[in-house]
Amino acid sequence: ALWEAVTKLSSLEKLTMDRDHLQELSTLGTLVNIKTLSLSNNKLQTLPEDIHLVAGLKSLSLHGNKLRELHASIGQLVHLEKLDLRSNMLSYLPTTISQLKALKHLDASENKIVGLEPSICDLFAIERLELKDNPLQRPPAANGYRS
Repeated sequence: ALWEAVTKLSSLEKLTMDRDHLQELSTLGTLVNIKTLSLSNNKLQTLPEDIHLVAGLKSLSLHGNKLRELHASIGQLVHLEKLDLRSNMLSYLPTTISQLKALKHLDASENKIVGLEPSICDLFAIERLELKDNPLQRPPAANGYRS
């Protein structure tokens, strides 16, 4: 009920719905003007596949949820600069993360990530990459780099 009402606010540029006990979101695609979205400390297990329609999104905070996977469509958020995925249940990051050419800060700490795709090295704008407290087996092997 509340989420359906919020999705009708199409002019909204910043939305914070932390600690609201959200378990699922039906859509994000109607929030086309959102630049900053925080849905931290809820009970989300997944995000709507239409997240890519929020094309101008610059900051997405999802820490402290129960996310098990991210849709590949997240890679279409070409303006995204900050992605906070800390304290979820992610076992991998989709390879499309490497398409986030504006991404400066990625925090995927405190998840269940075992390995990283070599494509993570394509994040040329990245200034801060946090992966602590994951059961990583080894860092990605990038072309031209040797471990």
